Amino acid sequence: MNSCAKLFILIAIAGVCVILYLATLEEHVTTDLNCGKRPERPSTMVPFDYDDYGGGRFVGGTPIDPSIWPWQVSIMHRPTAADPFQHHCGGAIISQDWILTAAVCVHAPQHRLSSNLIVKAGTTDTNHNDANTQELQIERIVSHKLFNPITLRYNIALLKLKPPLVFNTFVDEICIPDNSNVEEHQYGICHITGYAGPNANTSILQEAEVKKIGNPRCNMPTWWNYKVARDMFCMSHPSGMGGPDGCEMNLGGPVSCFMPANNRYYIYGVRVYTQDCGVPRRPNIYLKVSNHFYWIQREVGDSAPPILAPIHSRSLAMCFLLSSLAKVVI
Repeated sequence: MNSCAKLFILIAIAGVCVILYLATLEEHVTTDLNCGKRPERPSTMVPFDYDDYGGGRFVGGTPIDPSIWPWQVSIMHRPTAADPFQHHCGGAIISQDWILTAAVCVHAPQHRLSSNLIVKAGTTDTNHNDANTQELQIERIVSHKLFNPITLRYNIALLKLKPPLVFNTFVDEICIPDNSNVEEHQYGICHITGYAGPNANTSILQEAEVKKIGNPRCNMPTWWNYKVARDMFCMSHPSGMGGPDGCEMNLGGPVSCFMPANNRYYIYGVRVYTQDCGVPRRPNIYLKVSNHFYWIQREVGDSAPPILAPIHSRSLAMCFLLSSLAKVVI
């Protein structure tokens, strides 16, 4: 085969690869429809005074309307059928049928009975319903089979709702990142959300801006002493000397991070461990959701939420195949 023929074949293969790449880009745009569509919240990060945090169940937060973070929910529990439901954990809406939370929220025997749990969405105060509040029962609880309550590895769970949520301004889904093309350096401002109040009788939705603290620093002996695994991370005030925290009543709650490239929010992490509230060198520990992208997809099945497709994997595979064939022909 002469040089011109070889050059023609290589140009043809390159053209096919470009076409496949552009087709995948189009799919990337059209499959990710409505999740996380909220304008980016402005930065409100200020110096944190540990002595002035107030000791609530959500530290450093500001009360906020649920329409700002419509995927935040309260997972409520009652000890017996005769008791009222009370806020137990946080969670995030990832589709009309499913809530993403931490496995620790549904691990204890008293929290595994779905009839004693409900999910409340679209509410400012978990103790008072209004016209925007939706309360749903839980049909099924799916905890990761590898969850370890000691090491906190695989601390992730899904709650199947019945009936499905009705999406509106106050109740909506957040996007789920995958592990191949959503990295922390692509995110903009991140916020934590949860329910808190000055005493146990109130639970008001709040928000707080947070920043990631590197695992080497967070794992220092004077910090978390190597408790933060590879698929976990810490977030709080960058000083580490105390700052925004979700506290124990908001385990399972989301870190919502804005991605400017897609102009929407993704659930970067789920709160899996905390100790006290706003304590220096003890920031909240979160599970990195992107590491469990395929587990979520497998468990959710046909109700899969809108997700950013992995980086052009099919295009790359096809190009690799065409290149291999070209080598044989040439």
